[in-house]
Amino acid sequence: MHPEPRPWTPYPKIPSNTRLGEARGRNWVAHEKIHGANFAVVCDAS
Repeated sequence: MHPEPRPWTPYPKIPSNTRLGEARGRNWVAHEKIHGANFAVVCDAS
């Protein structure tokens, strides 16, 4: 027997109370998987 499917729920919205590109003292790391290879961009904003 298959379990009952759960209803679809959307992801929460991205907060819009900060300006685009404003990190506010946090470190950000972006990862992307392209054709089986891992690619990462790390920036220390200095």
